[in-house]
Amino acid sequence: MKLRRNLALLLAFALQLLPLGRTFCTNPAVTSTFAVILRWTVGTAATLGAYDAVSGATTVYFTSPNTATGYVGQPFSFFITITNYGSDKGATFAATPLPAGLSVSTYDHPSAPKDVHGVISGTPTAAVNNMLINIAAAYPNQPTALTNLHLTILAASPPQVTNQPTGLTLTAGGNALLSVGASGSPPLIYQWRLNGGNLAGATTNSLALNKVRTNQAGSYVVVVTNNAGSITSSVASLTVNVPPPPIISLLPPGTNKFLFSFVPVVGLTNTILTNGTVGSGWTALTNIPPPTSANSITVTDNISGASRFYRLQVAP
Repeated sequence: MKLRRNLALLLAFALQLLPLGRTFCTNPAVTSTFAVILRWTVGTAATLGAYDAVSGATTVYFTSPNTATGYVGQPFSFFITITNYGSDKGATFAATPLPAGLSVSTYDHPSAPKDVHGVISGTPTAAVNNMLINIAAAYPNQPTALTNLHLTILAASPPQVTNQPTGLTLTAGGNALLSVGASGSPPLIYQWRLNGGNLAGATTNSLALNKVRTNQAGSYVVVVTNNAGSITSSVASLTVNVPPPPIISLLPPGTNKFLFSFVPVVGLTNTILTNGTVGSGWTALTNIPPPTSANSITVTDNISGASRFYRLQVAP
């Protein structure tokens, strides 16, 4: 009796070490033996990640991560990917149990490489911690492959500002960069505002202002939003200094030549306009060199007539 029990234990141990892909006899007399082996194989497959129960079939391996994280109230999507599935179409995926708000479906890519995926998607409604999900992939005329997924759904947390934007002072024509640091459940949505009004297209965590003009000075804030709420940053004041006004002088008296001196705004177009009256018909002087520094530029203008008016125009 003892010898028979030892032989039975040895046989069971040998079966566990044998490859999973094996030819089983279809004789009804051994049907119960096959069922016992298959039940053991299924239990082992959950640990190994995949298994094959049919002789000669290619083992299917899961290549997707075995952990995933989502947030309550946030859209969630997880692709179940595998290899060695051949060109099989019409595969089905099962995933149980699933947190409330999630479901599993199958995605067959219609064009090359015609890959097949399972997709766990939806919007979770409750938090779970390291939930064990059993995943099965079944193909026509192919064995079922099994794996596990450890899923964590975190409670949604409202946004918090971790680094406030900092105010700046610069001369017109300079560049400014405002940025904010924020935390909270993704996705985080940003909206910058100037003096209470939304800035079009300013929807990232940084705001670049190039060739700043005086009308861009003011109070900047950024509103950070997610599904759990919103928060507004502290005010970052942008001060834009205007270059000193131009100086006009007649040199020397009686020569009908004016010297027009001004401090240019580097990076912007500096134009001197002249006219015999203050009405329409202003003409731009063409002898102004492009400024490469904030050093004063002096331009000579030959004039005729009883009067002459000048204006300095700075624009992008």
